[in-house]
Formats: sequence, structure tokens, C-alpha cells
Amino acid sequence: MWPRFGVKISNSTFCIAYAKEDGKIEVIANKQGDRVSPACLFCEESEIEVGVTAKQKMSAKPGVGITNNLLLFGPELEDEEIERALKLIPCKFNNEVKEYELIKQGETKPHKTLSPYEVCVEFFKATFELARQCHLHEEHPSVVLSIPEYYPHRNWKILSEAADEAGFHVAQIITEPTAAVLAYEMAEDEKLSSKIVLYIKTGGLCTSLALFELGDGFYTVLKTVGPFYIGGSQITSALADFICNEFYKKNKLDPNESRRSKAKVTSAAENCKHILTSMPTTQVYIDSLMDGVDFNMQLTRARYESIMQPFLNDYSSTLTSALKEVNEDNRKIDEIILAGATLKIPKIQSLINSLIPDANVNTKFAPDEVVAIGCARQSLFIHPDHLDLENTEEIYIVPENIYIWHNDTTKVVENGIDKKSNKLNEKDILCEKGMTVPNVFRIFVTESNPLPSTVENNAVTFSIQCGEFMKDIQVNDLKSKDGKFHLEISIELNDEHIKHPVINIKPADVESKEEQIKK
Repeated sequence: MWPRFGVKISNSTFCIAYAKEDGKIEVIANKQGDRVSPACLFCEESEIEVGVTAKQKMSAKPGVGITNNLLLFGPELEDEEIERALKLIPCKFNNEVKEYELIKQGETKPHKTLSPYEVCVEFFKATFELARQCHLHEEHPSVVLSIPEYYPHRNWKILSEAADEAGFHVAQIITEPTAAVLAYEMAEDEKLSSKIVLYIKTGGLCTSLALFELGDGFYTVLKTVGPFYIGGSQITSALADFICNEFYKKNKLDPNESRRSKAKVTSAAENCKHILTSMPTTQVYIDSLMDGVDFNMQLTRARYESIMQPFLNDYSSTLTSALKEVNEDNRKIDEIILAGATLKIPKIQSLINSLIPDANVNTKFAPDEVVAIGCARQSLFIHPDHLDLENTEEIYIVPENIYIWHNDTTKVVENGIDKKSNKLNEKDILCEKGMTVPNVFRIFVTESNPLPSTVENNAVTFSIQCGEFMKDIQVNDLKSKDGKFHLEISIELNDEHIKHPVINIKPADVESKEEQIKK
């Protein structure tokens, strides 16, 4: 059961963190010692490589490499989405059969075809191998996944299936903004007054924002906006153009004329961008860039920032407009959470500070690790029964939070509210939005008040709420144990029952369940 994992896979990178039983969260480094790996796949022969080595080899042979896979992940993509994606992947993509075609240099037919789903499985396999460093006994370690908040709900189940195929047991899927807020544990101090938290993510391709209100131990998503197609890839392109121009000035050779040379320049520009995020200067060296001629020059952070200035102007304009949209009520923003590797760049952090000077920018976690850390932290709160699912059971992705609470029928109660004290009876989350659950599972629900001995048949009433749907369910012959009711829930969620889920409750066989957990 321990450790549990949190995984974030995006267009540009993937990252895995794990939670120990004592609550500590750590990010797992890859073989090269990097805590975040490139979401790149390379396949020249039969062997598939993923991560750093794939990215390195792609610079010389881009036709057999895949990046930005999530752009084409999921069914029923719009023509505009496909057209945009085709400009950002290095290999060919057959839109009729929805498969990448990996073609060796000098050949015309693909030696390997892969669907976006299969590529996603390979990325999960890579994270699963990293997870093996921490788990020895669990055949299918439990994981919480993240997904961009703007992805359609149909993609959630496909993402879960890809992780399951790689070897994980998916306990839950949460959105990236939610994961980032969970990483900082801002909502867990119930004594804190209300806070407004702004989430900003800028990755390789896109920028998105989300606004949260935190208070009384809860968080509420006020609004999300995006994606806006502005990100780190545009900085990489600006650097690549600069290198090509410098090379042309000295040698009268244009790397843009060769696909291989252009790929080498792009790879060097990405490395340069990452180094100058933390270092004041770097040496840019490209072996045999074109016609056997090498490229070598020193680049300072000041020069780098001048190269990216046009991007900063566009980014500032986009962010200003997005802030007005996400914070239309002009609330005072107290905290800012950054996500995405592009927001590691000091100049961009300074820009955000200047736009929202009164907010505290949280930098405890690296922006490209914070989502995976939040997913791992969320795994700490998953009830053990949710981690013991049979593979033969039908699995549902929950579309909305489903709440359950003991409705104390010995008092005057309406919709879960005690009219005398005007306080809500204590609620438990039966299923959280995005959680994967079987059609039958066990939970426990807190007893609001001990039942009097006069209640007929030990009848207990529970209230169920799913969005606007609310229902009271009576369970006979039920007794609490240590102030909790142990229940077996059967649930049916299909297209007809999304707004009106079919839910049945009966007493759980507590002793047999405990024996099952021990085994």
C-alpha cells in the first residue's frame, strides 16, 4: 500500500513523486539525475527509448521521434487542434488512422507506427520503472494522475487506461491546478481566514490560469481560463533563430535549409534556455552543425533576455488580458502558485511580480515539479478501500463530487441542515470528481449523533448529494462502530445517470473486510 505515487505527464515533460507513510513527499530522479524528464519518444529500430536519451537522439534523427503527444491524445479532435499539432511534432502523422509514422532518413515507408495512446503508455511505463526504485512488494502501485483542466472529460478515462496498462493502479485523477494547490497545503489550516490564490501555468506550448478561494479547510475553484498558445517553445524558437543567424554571418551557411541541422539547433537552444535559467552564462557548442562546420559561442543571461524580449512583450499582454478574465470581480490576490518549466525563468517571474505586486509568489517547489508533488500529496488522503479494487469490477470516472452524510432523523433536518443549530451535519466525500471507482466498494461515514434505542429496526438515514441531485437512503439493521457506519456502496454512472446516479447502500461486513486487508 506504501509508497503511493503522483504522476504528471504533459506535452513537454513528465515527472513522478512518491508519498511515504509518514507523509513526506519526494520527487524521483531519472538515471541521469534529473527530477523531470523530457516527454520524448525515439524508435529507430525495434527498441523504443523514452526521456533524455530519446531527446538527444532526436536532434540528429527527428523523423523517428515524437514530442508534444498530448496535443493528439484523445478522440474527436477538432480540425484546428490537429492542424496546430502537426506543426509541432517532428515526425509524420497519419490523420486517417490517427497514428504517428516513424520513417528513417532516406526511406519513404514507416518502419514503426504508434497511436498517441500507445505513446502515452510508453511514458507511463517510463515512470513505472522509476517507481520501481521505491516499491518492491506492490505489483500495481497506487497512483494519482494529473490532467490539464481544459481537457475534455472523455480524455480522463483514456488517460487512466494508459496508466493501468503500464502497470499502475489509478486511484484518482485530479486537474493540474488542484494538484498545485494541494502541493502547498494552503487549505489545510482551518483557522486561516479566506485567501484568494492564483494558479499560473506556462509550459512549453500553452498558458492557463485558475483562481481559487481557500478558507475553513476547503478550496473552491472560482474560474479557469485558457489555454492560450504562448509558451517556452517560442523562446526556444527565438534562440534557435539567433543561433542560425550567427552561424550564417560567420559561415554563409543556413541551418534552416537542413532538417537535421535545424533539429540540432533547436536541441542546443533548449539546453541553453535551461542552463541560463539558473546560470549567468553558458557555452553553446554544436558539433558539425552543417557541412562539417561546428558552432561555438558564449551566451550571457543578459543577451538571452534581450533575445526573448519580444516574447516577454507578448506574454505580458496575454497575461494581463487573462488576469482580467479570470479575476473579473477584481478580488485581491493573496498567493500565486507557478507551474510549468517556463516559469522557472527569473525574468518571467519578475514580470508576474510586477503585474501583481501585492501577492506572494510561492517558489518552495520547482514549477515543473509542483503538480506531481500535489498528486503524491493527494494520494495520502485516499481511503485504503479505494486501493483494493478488483480488476474484474466495472470502473467509473466520477463527473462531480458525490457527498454522503448521516442524516440525524431524530431532529428536525432539511437537506442535511439542523434547523435548531443551523449547522450542516458532517459530510464525507463519497467520491471526488475525477476519481476512478468500482461499481461496488466500501467506505465508512461519520455518525452525527448516537441513535436512540427506540429507533425501529436500527434504521439509519443517509443523505446523498451529487451536484443538484439529492436523495435520502434508509438502511436497516445498521449499527455504528467507534462512531462510524461501515457501508457497502453500489453505484451506477452512465450517460443517463450522470445527473441522477443510481446509488444503493447496505451494511458492510466489517470483519471480513479487515481480514481481507490483512491478507
